[in-house]
Amino acid sequence: MDHGKQRRFRVEVTTTDEPPASTIRRQALSRNGIVSLTGTMRREGRSVSHEPRMIDVAEETERQVQLALSRLKRKVESGRYDSSTAILVYLTDCWVWPLHDLRATLMRQADQYLTTAEPDIRAVYFCYMQNYCVDGMSAQ
Repeated sequence: MDHGKQRRFRVEVTTTDEPPASTIRRQALSRNGIVSLTGTMRREGRSVSHEPRMIDVAEETERQVQLALSRLKRKVESGRYDSSTAILVYLTDCWVWPLHDLRATLMRQADQYLTTAEPDIRAVYFCYMQNYCVDGMSAQ
């Protein structure tokens, strides 16, 4: 194997950001210095209000997995990418802790999707906002 040979490929990035709530949440954090990570965000004129709520971690984990997979599928099924492209899905609002269940479930379901769909892309990566950890798998 020639270790001096460079391998080049493109990386297409998508996020699980869900505007406008995520945008409003960042504005509230900037203005108030604090914001709830869960609950409904609303803009009322120039002010931002939110109603924090408790969530079920298992339900939130499943929501995050499905959101990440939908972003991956949108990119793959667009037909704009080939075997020289890797897709990176950045989970922006992923604060579920610990991450091991989410990561394992996401990788398992992504593998099932790639096996079934057989897309013509190089690889898939998932990066988690919480700790910038990256998981990846070849799509070929």
